[in-house]
Amino acid sequence: MQPKGLLFIVAGGPGSGDYPRSDRFAGRGHAPVRSSVARPLPSTAQEGTSLTGTVATRRPDTEASGVGLSAHVREARARLEPPTVSVPAPRSAQGVVAPPVVVTGQDAPSDELLAEVDGLTRALETVEAAGDESPAHQVLCRIAALVADGVPDAGWSTREQLDVDVLRDASDAARGLQERSAKLLARLDAEERPGPAAALAPLTTALQVVVVVADLEQFERARR
Repeated sequence: MQPKGLLFIVAGGPGSGDYPRSDRFAGRGHAPVRSSVARPLPSTAQEGTSLTGTVATRRPDTEASGVGLSAHVREARARLEPPTVSVPAPRSAQGVVAPPVVVTGQDAPSDELLAEVDGLTRALETVEAAGDESPAHQVLCRIAALVADGVPDAGWSTREQLDVDVLRDASDAARGLQERSAKLLARLDAEERPGPAAALAPLTTALQVVVVVADLEQFERARR
């Protein structure tokens, strides 16, 4: 006699998901047992990806790769700003409240230093926003994008059909910006401002690499 309340499922059925009928249930009106457990999708989505069906597709990077030179100076500027404390003045006998006194740290940057930082920021933003009317600045940004992934192979400017004169102008522009950045970095070091200096140092190095790459490419073009 078959025990009540028991259901026997024989595993190992065909790939369609139907389990084979046991001979014990043959002819008794039992329908094939189909697996109802949904298998979870493998966790393949990483940061910056999305799932379309079961296929992982990467979202396009909306930030300009390698172009963000002015961000270093803006970070240095933010680190230069000292914390301020507003000290309220006591009420006078006539009931008049004087304006609060703003107290800053003794190491607050001078207006001259802040103006130098802001000037470099504007110069770099001009380069980054360059259009077709300023091909040298466009090439400068292109080289900055290339060196972000390593030094490009010799002859890359030929493949991208860049004019040698534009390369020369890009090198001169990068050299001028690098000299300004290095001068500002030396001042920050002299004034013992390690936070802003650490933010600015990568920019100085990146611009130096841009100059070297542009100059080497000019030599390569002249050699051919």
